[in-house]
Amino acid sequence: MTGTLTALLVLLLSLAATYFFCIRPMRQGHCAMGQLASGTDTACHDRAGTEEAARLKAEIAALRTQSAQPDPK
Repeated sequence: MTGTLTALLVLLLSLAATYFFCIRPMRQGHCAMGQLASGTDTACHDRAGTEEAARLKAEIAALRTQSAQPDPK
């Protein structure tokens, strides 16, 4: 019984810590990645990441278009 309660307590503490240090800041719009060298922007909002996201979205759109077309046999 004591082992089960200890495991439950550890689980609840880990969930609380995850929420407090990870989920809550992300929901408030703060990135936990830290500052870039310039100190003006966070690492999760850098231009390279935005450009890569746009490139990947375009690639996904192209693949969806390609898969929607029937294969010429």
